Parts: sequence; structure tokens; C-alpha cells
Amino acid sequence: GGSSLFGGGAGGAPHASGSNYEAGGFGGGRGYFSGGGGAGFGGAVFVRDGGSFVLRTTAGAVSIAGGQAVAGAARNGLGNGSDNVESGYGMALAKGLFLQGGAGITFDVAAGATTTVADDIASDCGAGNGVCNDGGVAKTGAGTLVLSAVSGYDGATRILGGTLELDGALASGTVPASTAPSTVVVNGGTLSGSGNAAGTVLLQNGNIAPGGPSAPGTLDVGALSWTPGAKIRMRLSASDAASDHLVVAGALAKSANGKFVFSFLQGTGSPALGTTYTLIRSADASAFQPADFDYDHAGAYGGTFSINANTVQFTLTSFTSDRIFADGFGG
Repeated sequence: GGSSLFGGGAGGAPHASGSNYEAGGFGGGRGYFSGGGGAGFGGAVFVRDGGSFVLRTTAGAVSIAGGQAVAGAARNGLGNGSDNVESGYGMALAKGLFLQGGAGITFDVAAGATTTVADDIASDCGAGNGVCNDGGVAKTGAGTLVLSAVSGYDGATRILGGTLELDGALASGTVPASTAPSTVVVNGGTLSGSGNAAGTVLLQNGNIAPGGPSAPGTLDVGALSWTPGAKIRMRLSASDAASDHLVVAGALAKSANGKFVFSFLQGTGSPALGTTYTLIRSADASAFQPADFDYDHAGAYGGTFSINANTVQFTLTSFTSDRIFADGFGG
């Protein structure tokens, strides 16, 4: 909790040299120049030069919010003419967590605990300076990490245990938008939420579960590579609109041949016979056939898969009782 502030320094003052002025700070050239403002980096957590930082939550709920990064001001403000050009303000990169020069951060959250990061996570690569070897973000432990801001960093996001609930976005670098969004690797945990992982998601060993812990929702991803054995959890409600959905902006791909399993859980109300549920909407589902898919709780209910216009659907044809959904959403 709490807040912290990292501010950039003010630009240096110019001084006279003959008929011209020489720059202070970052300025330079003919005429009247003043120095540009310094850059403000980080906020709540600043991880430097290839370092690795572990934030461990053993119990309860911890939040990271209110961190700030403030750009330094130019010495005398903005330009005021072709021969009286003054440098502008510096950059402010990240509000909460900043990864510099290949640094990475691990959120280790114990079972039953929750860590919420309401500030963004950024890096110098995400800021467009070309240092593109960030260590990225790792989620370990059986608890839950909630990312609710829009973050732009270059390294991978690795989900190795528990749940990463993405309610914000993992987007491109923004100053400028020169880096690809973080690749999300699900390898032993669960990616959930109603946010947008705009890069590629590699579902290797674990689960994707759209929506939050208490209500169905829609999770957006840039592209998805699905490995047999990993599962996608979907809560089916009384209507398709009230159920979970996964939207893939690019291609829905398979990393190997095999069966691709959905775990169907109860959403809002009991699933309705005859309803066609839209499970995945994608730009390209040509790698799959309906026969590639299967579902849990075989024998308790029945249904058929179909692929229509790159959309994976499931039509419920028989239903025994709510006991088939008794395993719930967690785990």
C-alpha cells in the first residue's frame, strides 16, 4: 500500500557566450536554449540493471497503488521562437514498477493470499530506448496476482503457479509504441480475468479461465498457441451472453496434435439445453477441426462442438444435474 514518487530533475539554465547563448542541461545549438527536463522512472518499485526482485505475499491482501513518476520541467518552459528554442519536459515512465536494463520481478503469492498491482509496470525497452532484454514478470505460488493497469514491458509474463488475473492490459510500449506486447507463458498456473493480453499467449501446462472469481467475463488475447493437456475453463450460464468468452485477435493455433479440453463449469444459472455457446472467437481457427475438442465430466451431459467463421462453439444437447459443476472455478 501507500505511494512513492520518483521525479526527474529540472533542465539546466543557459548562460551568455558572446552574441549567442550556450545550453545548460540537455540543450545545445545556436540561439537561446535551455536544458530539457530529466526523466522520472519507476514509482513504487524500481529494479535496476538486470536485477531480479521477488515480492512475496504470505497471507492476506497486498496492493501496490499510488506510485508516481514525474517528468522534470524544462528550465524556462517551452519554446518561444525560432532563435529562442527551449527544451521541453522530460519523460515520465511508469507509475508503479519499472524494470531497467534486463531486470525482472517475481510475484510469489501464497495459497489464499492476493497481491493487486493497480499501477502500471514498464521498462526502458517498453519506453522505446532499444534495451529489449527485460527479465519480465513471473507469477509463482498458489495464490492470486491481479494486474489492473495498462502495462508495457518487453520481457515475458510467466505464470508458473496459482492465478494471474488480468483485468488491465499487457500492451505495446508507449513512448513510442515500438515494442511488442509481453508474451504470456502459462506453464503450471491459470491466466484469468477480463483484460487484454495483446501479445501471444502460450498455453503450455495449466489453464485459461476468462472472467473473475465471482462472475463470467471475456478475456482478450493477441494470439493463442494451445498445447494438448492444458485446459480452457468456461462457465456456461443460462444464456451465451452471460457465459465466459475468449477472444483471440489473431490465430488460434495448436503446438501439437491431440485432444484440446474445455472444463465446463456453472456460471449464472444452470446451462440451458439447446443453447449454442460461443467459446472462442478468433481471426483464424483453420488449424482446428471440431473433432479436436473434448470436455470434462463426460457422461453427465452431452453436446457437440462446431467451428463457424473461425468461432469455436458448443451446443448443449443433454444435461443431468448441477452436480457436474461441483468442482467450481478455483483450483
